[in-house]
Amino acid sequence: MPPLCRNRVRTVRAASGFTLLELLAALVLGALLVTAGASAAASFSQTVARLQTESVDTYDSVLARMTRDVRYAWWVETPAADRLQVSDEQGRLTEYSRVGDSLLVRRPSGHQGALVSGLSSVGFDPQRLLRLRERRGHSVTRTIWSLAPTPTISGGMNLASHETISFFVMGHSDGGPSAVDGVRDQVLEIEPTSFSLPIARAGATGTLDVKIVPAFGPGYAYPRPGGTALASFSVDMAGLPAAVVLVPPVLGNWAGGVYAHPGRMTSLAIPAGVKLQPGVAYAVTLMPRAGVLVVGADANLGGPRLDIMTRTAAGAWHGSPGAVSYVLTGTAFVTNTEGASVVGQVRMRLQTTSGIERVGSAGVLSQVLAENPWLGVLPGEEPGP
Repeated sequence: MPPLCRNRVRTVRAASGFTLLELLAALVLGALLVTAGASAAASFSQTVARLQTESVDTYDSVLARMTRDVRYAWWVETPAADRLQVSDEQGRLTEYSRVGDSLLVRRPSGHQGALVSGLSSVGFDPQRLLRLRERRGHSVTRTIWSLAPTPTISGGMNLASHETISFFVMGHSDGGPSAVDGVRDQVLEIEPTSFSLPIARAGATGTLDVKIVPAFGPGYAYPRPGGTALASFSVDMAGLPAAVVLVPPVLGNWAGGVYAHPGRMTSLAIPAGVKLQPGVAYAVTLMPRAGVLVVGADANLGGPRLDIMTRTAAGAWHGSPGAVSYVLTGTAFVTNTEGASVVGQVRMRLQTTSGIERVGSAGVLSQVLAENPWLGVLPGEEPGP
């Protein structure tokens, strides 16, 4: 072929485009670029979704963590609306609190860190329960027993030498309302200090023997047969007020005279150390050893009585024909019930700056499982041995 023709063939071939090999290479390269772009887009979407999921899970995880701590705590307190204290049975304290936009946790070791940030508010709303405890008892001076049939004394009963009069007394076990609403304390023991009644003397003076003995039963002044006296003491009758003589005695027989009581109460001091039990019946007996003991009474208020009884020196007991005012006072040793308000359940709330709110609630099992107000625990209490 002539040289001119060969040059024209090369020019036509060069102008005709890419070879097949070049086209295949371009297609492979383009496919790789498209795949890389799609992969990058998918990866970005997954990353965003994962971040969003982790953000939601973080709040739920924090609530789950606090719920677990509250549920199995020994005791829980909320010193402030955004502070939560949780103690285990050994007194080790974990505290959750909001500082700025973060919820911090401080462990018993003292280490502190942020659990989550971006919070606009944190709230711990406690529901409280009443817990009762028995503290050290206290003493109360009070009237142990009294009978006041009339404000005035209209007559008198005469007891000659070695005749006895007996009065029923009994202390109640009810100590009265304590500082806790709806709870009444109990009397543990009674120490009588004085016995007051309208008595006077007539004739020769001697001693007045006074005893406190177990009684036959509630409402009975009859001393229990074979009972041992809890107290036995004597009073000089010369110190008693003198009775008013209405009819003089004949031939020195003071018991045969007629007397009127001067109308005032006389207190007989009871020696220290006498202990009475609440709810147990006792009797206070008085026996003059000389002269006449005049006891102010109101014969118009019924008789014979069982809460006041008399007997002669060697005779049987009989109900009193009249009522006598008498009062036993003393010191009652009373229990001391105190109440405390404890957290039994906590409602927890996390509010984020982006408007997400998470709410949870947990009961303190050591409190909510207690069967009555005397059980459960108080903050600071530790398990017994």
